[in-house]
Amino acid sequence: MGIWNGMMIIPIFLIIAFIYMLFNKRESNNYKGARVKGNAIDILNERFSRGEINEDEYISKKNILK
Repeated sequence: MGIWNGMMIIPIFLIIAFIYMLFNKRESNNYKGARVKGNAIDILNERFSRGEINEDEYISKKNILK
C-alpha cells in the first residue's frame, strides 16, 4: 500500500496547481481593467499639465473615463 500512497500525491499536487493557476488568472484579470483606467487618467493629467489640451476638453474626457 505504500507505493499507492506515493502515486496519489502527484495527481493531487497537479489538481491543486491547476486550481491555483485558475484563481490566480481570474484575480489578475480583475486588476487589469483598473490599471488601464488609472493609466488613462494619468495620461490625461499629463497632457493637461503640458498644455496639449484645454480645460473644457480635459473635463469632458475625464468625465468619460470615470
